[in-house]
Amino acid sequence: MKRLILISFIVGFFVDSLSAQEAFDSVSYAFGNYNMRNAFEANSNLLILTDHEEFYRGLKECMNTIIQDSIYADLYGQGFNTGLFVLKMLIIDPENKPFDLDCVYDGVHKVVSGNVELPQDTIGLFDNIGIFNDMLHVFVEKTVEALPAEGDDCRFGTLFGIAMAYCPQSIGFDWIDLAGPDSIHKRQAFATGIADMLKNDNSYTSGKIYAFMLFSFMDFMFGSVGQTPDYEDLMDGARCALGLSEPKMSIEEVDQLITRFYEESIEKEFTDEEILPEELIEEIKKNNEEEISRQNNPELP
Repeated sequence: MKRLILISFIVGFFVDSLSAQEAFDSVSYAFGNYNMRNAFEANSNLLILTDHEEFYRGLKECMNTIIQDSIYADLYGQGFNTGLFVLKMLIIDPENKPFDLDCVYDGVHKVVSGNVELPQDTIGLFDNIGIFNDMLHVFVEKTVEALPAEGDDCRFGTLFGIAMAYCPQSIGFDWIDLAGPDSIHKRQAFATGIADMLKNDNSYTSGKIYAFMLFSFMDFMFGSVGQTPDYEDLMDGARCALGLSEPKMSIEEVDQLITRFYEESIEKEFTDEEILPEELIEEIKKNNEEEISRQNNPELP
């Protein structure tokens, strides 16, 4: 709640003090630049930044899609989190993992590409639904030793990938709803989020993943006060941080603008007679940097 109030003060101050368009241009650019630089400094094990142009291509393509398509944004995000869940399940105990990651990806990718062949690709699927449900329950309960052993081939993992991406509710992901007249679109968005997380082995895919992370962070910040960031300037800030364009603001100006957010938002909470403690400003700045770091580097075992 305190974080939400802080964000409201931050955005509200600049809306009150400057013209809305001018304020959000500079704010969006600053946060795009600041967050991208922070991703570098965090040395995230989730992001591959070896090819900056490919990273930005994935970032821009995915960002353009999710800001224009709210359904895609929501389901891609749910797929992102589902893929992260599966990664944790496979990493936590490599000796007893129930299936190989590549096999799961093969199943998910069949759904992404629309190449699930019936009935041959789903033979044995319903026979294993109960096993998949038990397996997920066992993982959540932290009793990894009870997971079924990997089979002699990839079929078990591929079936799991198909079931998870095509009909997640059937194997225990009850909160993911892909039903409705736009079910094909929903399913592809959800499956793409899973696939990108499972096979994040290049800069382009990492850029797509980072687009969702950055979108979620900015959507929370601005959406909490009923505003929308200027995504063009947000992307310009990120592009500059990648060294692909000339800066519109210096690093010092960006950092000063971010710092100004903290100072002005908190000063509004004090009367004219009161003095704003420097320690409080530093604590808020540190908390915000830690929040951005968490956004850039989701915890993996």
